[in-house]
Amino acid sequence: MHAEAQNRPRLRALKVAVFSVVLGYLVIPQYFLYQSYYDQSGTDGTRIQAYNAVVALDAFRNRYGHYPKSLNELVERRVMPSLPLDSWGRAFLLQLRGDGTYLIVSYGEDGQAGGEEGDEDIVFDSRYQVN
Repeated sequence: MHAEAQNRPRLRALKVAVFSVVLGYLVIPQYFLYQSYYDQSGTDGTRIQAYNAVVALDAFRNRYGHYPKSLNELVERRVMPSLPLDSWGRAFLLQLRGDGTYLIVSYGEDGQAGGEEGDEDIVFDSRYQVN
């Protein structure tokens, strides 16, 4: 029985080692699988926030009969609790058109007009909105 007690720490260490290896085989592939999704999370989060702004713009129009002159007005009139921001912490640009449509624009990760890949502009055009 004394030999069995001496082997318990070794057995416990072996269990921890096996558990760590198995856990590594489960977690590491997931990291590489989701890495590509992580790279797009900025644009996906920005699209979600732009959609939230669209919903608020429609609510504003239904309440007041016209779109606001700026997104700040959504907050001032308590249609939204706070100004919608893109994934990089910048406010969206609202561009109203004379025909009653609008654009909501984020200039992407670099904050500059134009760009490619992660730096491309993210634009919501209300002309293509499905009601």
